[in-house]
Amino acid sequence: MATMPGNTWGLLTQDGTSVFDVDSVIDLKYDNANKVSTFPVEKGSFASYNKVKTPYKTKIRLAVGGNQNRIAAFISAMDRVVNDTNLYNVVTPESVYINANVEHVSYSRAHEKGVNLILADLEVIEIRQVEPQYAAVSLPAAKVKKADSASKKDTGKNQAQPPPPDLANVDSKTAFLQGLHRQVGGA
Repeated sequence: MATMPGNTWGLLTQDGTSVFDVDSVIDLKYDNANKVSTFPVEKGSFASYNKVKTPYKTKIRLAVGGNQNRIAAFISAMDRVVNDTNLYNVVTPESVYINANVEHVSYSRAHEKGVNLILADLEVIEIRQVEPQYAAVSLPAAKVKKADSASKKDTGKNQAQPPPPDLANVDSKTAFLQGLHRQVGGA
């Protein structure tokens, strides 16, 4: 949060240009919260152990009046801004809330307020900028004394193999008996 001199209100680009050509900022609501993390412990109690800063949110109500071309340009600008990923600053005479993006827009027009007047609500949320940090990590190689002493793992279904040549043309009963004969020491 920074301060800005003068009586400036609204949503500005990072270089200080106003995003919208509006007649007035009707309302600005600022919301900033922190969450205290808790976890359950024995006998239905809990413990608090940390405080986490959440992104700030603002709601800005803007008024634009005039001819249809001006109102159409304002609606087009709102549609463009709500769909982009650019960072903006929310500016009031007392402070500047930096690095925000428009998350939601809505507007209303009613005959009681005049056909050439549009009231628009913008919901803006802080976007935290972080620098990724990378580290090289080397993991130790598996230490196995003998390659055949490593434990075998079941890898699921195996591809069927052709039978050995001596069993290729033998029915299953004969193959079973031949296998049984080999196990008990026969030739």
